[in-house]
Amino acid sequence: MASLQSFWINRYFTKPRNFHLKIVCVLYKRMTRVKLCDKYHNEREEICKKLIEIVGTEFFLSDLDEDAEKQTTILGLKDEIQKVFAVSTLSTFKPCLANDVKRGYLNIVRNILKQQGYTFEGKNSFKKINDEGLFKKTIKYKIFRE
Repeated sequence: MASLQSFWINRYFTKPRNFHLKIVCVLYKRMTRVKLCDKYHNEREEICKKLIEIVGTEFFLSDLDEDAEKQTTILGLKDEIQKVFAVSTLSTFKPCLANDVKRGYLNIVRNILKQQGYTFEGKNSFKKINDEGLFKKTIKYKIFRE
């Protein structure tokens, strides 16, 4: 009789088998990580405005290659960018590839602006070097948002 009584007590007054699993599922739904794009939207837009101020909405690659001040300014924003953007896929931020990237400043500008929905369009172009009529082949980039 005692065993029958303990059977009914255990059945109705103890936790079900999957009780802990249900608690874990509820906690997981409540504790999901907030994405950086949702958390730092205004800061991301400010960084994009800074990048566009530095390079402009239209620029030649050869001009950017020759201007060391712009390059250092863009590379100086790396710490700010790391705080508000997901940079694990950018080769400029990877320690093993940081020295192998040819134009890290261009890589930063292109990828960060693309993450924020800007379109980065490049076309082959010729730029006049001097008055003698010599031309240099370069790429003209145009940045816009649709």
